[in-house]
Amino acid sequence: MNWEEAYNRGHVELIVDSANGIYVPKVFARSYVLREADLDEDMEICSSGPDGEFYWDAWSEIIDNGTIDGLSGAVYRIFVSDNGDVFAVDDSIELDDDL
Repeated sequence: MNWEEAYNRGHVELIVDSANGIYVPKVFARSYVLREADLDEDMEICSSGPDGEFYWDAWSEIIDNGTIDGLSGAVYRIFVSDNGDVFAVDDSIELDDDL
């Protein structure tokens, strides 16, 4: 399935706009709860903002290993586009290409 089709079917949702710049991880951490308790410390680091020494490392861990629950009960993985937009992608689908 391609990105446009996945978006139109409700399998992909923009959750943090890149317009937040260096605060994207902070906005994410203050807005969402991860399913993985072992990433709680990374979420706290990101929630504190970009002045923290491990902010970007924590964000990488969240992107690589974090998932969130959707309203429909689906599990969503986190995807960050080249321009910095953060998307929730239904974990049950395969996308044909990168955004």
